[in-house]
Amino acid sequence: MLVDPLFGERDPITMLMAAIVGGDMHAGPVRKVAGVYEIIHFNGESELNREDGWAIDLDHQYPKLKSKDQSYFGSYGVCDDYQQVLDQCPMLRESDREFVVFVTAVHKSDQYEDGGWRWHKWGEYIGALTPTCEYLYDEPEIRLVYVYHITERKKS
Repeated sequence: MLVDPLFGERDPITMLMAAIVGGDMHAGPVRKVAGVYEIIHFNGESELNREDGWAIDLDHQYPKLKSKDQSYFGSYGVCDDYQQVLDQCPMLRESDREFVVFVTAVHKSDQYEDGGWRWHKWGEYIGALTPTCEYLYDEPEIRLVYVYHITERKKS
């Protein structure tokens, strides 16, 4: 099931990175729906309160998940919006296991002509469009994607 976690103290390095990319360094996760939070960086685990059961071991940072057809579903990847993650991985809402999903917007308009955000570095794309270029900057139809990461709370 998706749960709203307790958040820990803000990591100074994460806050500095947020300021560098033009975000509010004091802004924390923004709740979209229960258990789904938008952040302005790519390290949602740094936001979690470790004393609340959010472990740093790999089994919980990268939980084994199943899609709606019971095949593999990646614990991180790229989507057009968070609802695609929930629709394609119903176990996030149906399981007794506890999860939180972090999403980070990546805007084409923020990319540089040379270099920038590339598809293959962020996991499987589960969205509705068809990427045709290596870099988001060069995509003719895609203007915005979200990088997502699902974390599981460790049971005591």
